Amino acid sequence: MALPTLADYRNRLNTVDRQMLVAGVALSKATEDLAKAGDESRYFTPEEREAQTGRALPVVIEAEGAAAEAVEAALALSDDVLDATANPAPTLSPADQALAASRAVFVKEDAATLSIVDLIGRIRQAALEGDRVSLFLFARYAKARLAPGAAAGQADRSDLPDGEVPFPPSSPVDGDARVDLARLLTEIETSFRDPAMTALRDQALALKTEAFKIDQAVNARQDKARVYAFQSSNEVAW
Repeated sequence: MALPTLADYRNRLNTVDRQMLVAGVALSKATEDLAKAGDESRYFTPEEREAQTGRALPVVIEAEGAAAEAVEAALALSDDVLDATANPAPTLSPADQALAASRAVFVKEDAATLSIVDLIGRIRQAALEGDRVSLFLFARYAKARLAPGAAAGQADRSDLPDGEVPFPPSSPVDGDARVDLARLLTEIETSFRDPAMTALRDQALALKTEAFKIDQAVNARQDKARVYAFQSSNEVAW
């Protein structure tokens, strides 16, 4: 079975988004009709209001069921999209890939041996020069400096495998700079991200937000009905 492409995810998001819209509109109308049916300020007898509520309530329950299905589908799909696009691999042109291969060992050593302050300076210099290849490599190798074990540094080098470069001991200044390094690396990774993938994530997040709104509307109506049923013998409010 082929893995979903960006186009596949986009089409699925559009389909579920339309289903959410239809379910949301139906739920809103059914809830409004139910509220009107039980509105004591309108000129109906209690018997008429009870009859109208009895007719409107099944419509609301059906709309809530459809909305719940749409919400479940929307949340599952949006989470799937967000997981699939959470850590997109940065891409380089074939020419830049060859250049990156020739520089990798040097950038990896800088990422491991420079203090975090100096490492940030080197990354900013590459950014000023528009050196995407070096930025690509720093984003790949400098992440290790953010790991919990890298914060304290490694003073003992005797147990390291041959050729393995240890992290330099950290200073208080390095500790403060870790936040700046994390932000820089995030900005670099974002700059390499496919704009279409960013748009897809935004669409998934918007769908998830709308799903939560509809779910809250259903829960609010049902909670209100429970309170009414508890306080009244008129069970038709359900």
